[in-house]
Amino acid sequence: MTVGYHPDHKILEKYATGDLGVGISLLVSAHLDHCEQCSRHVSQLTADAVNSFMEPVTDISYNLDSELDQLIGSIDTEVLNKSSVQREEDGKVTFLDKTFTLPRSMAYLASKELNWKEFGKNSRIAPVETTEEGNLYFIYLDKNEEVPQHGHEGIEYSYVAAGSYGSQSDIFNTGDFSSFDSQIIHTPKALSDDGCLVISWVEKRLNFFTGIFSPLNKIMWWYLHKA
Repeated sequence: MTVGYHPDHKILEKYATGDLGVGISLLVSAHLDHCEQCSRHVSQLTADAVNSFMEPVTDISYNLDSELDQLIGSIDTEVLNKSSVQREEDGKVTFLDKTFTLPRSMAYLASKELNWKEFGKNSRIAPVETTEEGNLYFIYLDKNEEVPQHGHEGIEYSYVAAGSYGSQSDIFNTGDFSSFDSQIIHTPKALSDDGCLVISWVEKRLNFFTGIFSPLNKIMWWYLHKA
């Protein structure tokens, strides 16, 4: 698969050395499964990092599966029941009449009870992980539907798990990785016939209101996270 948008060198370097935050690492791991170019880059960065601390060796093997297992274990160590384990193994998320297969790095998240919130006619958003550093979301946009125009207090990192969407003049397809900082105000719109599932890690919060309506952002954020 051809991937058009990638993490920048700094993000890949931090990922390779284990210095990248957990949430963003999940998105990068998913991207690496789709992108041979970035996967090779990370392997080389990891080899370089190892060489900087060790005597040169002729065979350096980077086991992504092992690293990924450790990462997942550090996030969520809850004991899953039998039915949850089955959901984790197939990594499928189902809501309404839609079923999506999550990236390998996030298959374990299928075991979670997701609280999908409605926005738009057939679009949904579900908080998945909430931490002090940021929040992980599944965002589903039905064809031609939009996330309302919004800005960012921090950085929003996103990975397209299925389908495609447009933002400003860019089009992001399955496997693409993107980041939007506090300077960007946008209105993402689903372009694919079957809709689009985006997985986003958001630092701080998104702001949908400005000016005298700014206090409503706290209410919106409360709505997204309430049980």
